[in-house]
Amino acid sequence: MRVLLAFVALAWSGAAHAAETWLEVKTPNFTVVSNAGEGTAQKTAGEFDQVRSAYAKLWPWAHLAQGTATIVLALKDDGTLKRWAPGYYELKGGIHVVSGWARGGDREYLLLRTDSRPDDVNVSPNYNLYRGYLSLLLSTSLERRLPPWLSNGLAYVFGNTSVRDKEILIGKPVPWELRNFTQIGRLPLREILDARDDSPLILKESQRDQFDAQTYVLVHFLTFGDRGAHGPQLTRFIQLWLAGRSQEQALAEAFGNLAELERQLADYPTRPLLSYARLPTEPSLESGRSASRIVPPAEIAGLQAAVHVAMGRPVEAQAAISQARAADPGSPTSYDAEGLL
Repeated sequence: MRVLLAFVALAWSGAAHAAETWLEVKTPNFTVVSNAGEGTAQKTAGEFDQVRSAYAKLWPWAHLAQGTATIVLALKDDGTLKRWAPGYYELKGGIHVVSGWARGGDREYLLLRTDSRPDDVNVSPNYNLYRGYLSLLLSTSLERRLPPWLSNGLAYVFGNTSVRDKEILIGKPVPWELRNFTQIGRLPLREILDARDDSPLILKESQRDQFDAQTYVLVHFLTFGDRGAHGPQLTRFIQLWLAGRSQEQALAEAFGNLAELERQLADYPTRPLLSYARLPTEPSLESGRSASRIVPPAEIAGLQAAVHVAMGRPVEAQAAISQARAADPGSPTSYDAEGLL
């Protein structure tokens, strides 16, 4: 049965790829692989470079490292994303999938549909994807891992980033996070700050929305609230934390009275105006186009196999490896994926 399943997957995948042209565009920080055309591949590469540059400007304390190789898969439609990430389509509830990410043995994979549009004009279509990318950046750039409340809040707030022609919008309010904060019910701020990776707040689905909403509002308030008046306090906390202080010491020195902070958070989501950041795009990243090349079918199949391995899909990975070997027995990507599998 496994042989038959692999053969069916191979035949289906091979037919789907037959008429496609895949391109690779490389920048110093990203490799973009796309079947959506040269223009889309170049645009995606440029946007990711701009987003990374904006984060570096806003977070000078992070010293953003290049870290693990990052491959962005800019996929032309829903059908392509389903071939590369079938697990997302097996989830109950019929969710609308537009992006995903996975951590491989030696690289990170960011997948996005380039034909998708956000349901809310205030939210970036890449919101979930940038959240994953931010988690990756923070984990690879800092010598000391940030507390869960802060790393989660930063990813949720700054994940809502949109690149326009001449400006980048960062941190526009995400309506459902504000709504969850007011409707789900709030836990004491101390409980949120003390949550650790093994906390039910993080691990239990029934409580995770509450944790996400409260960390979102907390970090949005500290970053943008009252026209950025609390930003220096947040930066001070991060500096103290990275210098080795305990959370208690850093909180006391940076914020002082936590009861006052908790009081201010209560009505923050209902304020008539909430601020966010607008930065000009980086001119040095706008000049010229990055070098591109057509990726051979065997290499694409090998890359797809590696993504399946990273996502825990061994049957699909083996089928893609077989497809790569059929296209070119000497292509090294299939052997890399087989080693990971």
